[in-house]
Amino acid sequence: MKLSKYFFIVFLLLSTLSVIPYFMTKDRPNVDGQAKIGFPLNFYSYGGETINGSMGRSFSLRNLILDIFFILVVSLVINFIIRKQSHRESAILNS
Repeated sequence: MKLSKYFFIVFLLLSTLSVIPYFMTKDRPNVDGQAKIGFPLNFYSYGGETINGSMGRSFSLRNLILDIFFILVVSLVINFIIRKQSHRESAILNS
């Protein structure tokens, strides 16, 4: 399967969406909240108070892998749909 420019556009857009939660929550550790990274699943969070009073950190490799898989699958599906549509349109124009 040949990758079109739409694959890279969607891949970049979804990768950008993955860090947007961080920019929306980056100031929360200062006010007893959590800064989070990941879309659609949060794979990293920092902040909040733990039992011993320190800042908490968590990282989920599973959520990171699922986020990457989601981004790749959505990008490939959109690439496939656009390529099929353009192939169909060129077949109609050639007939």
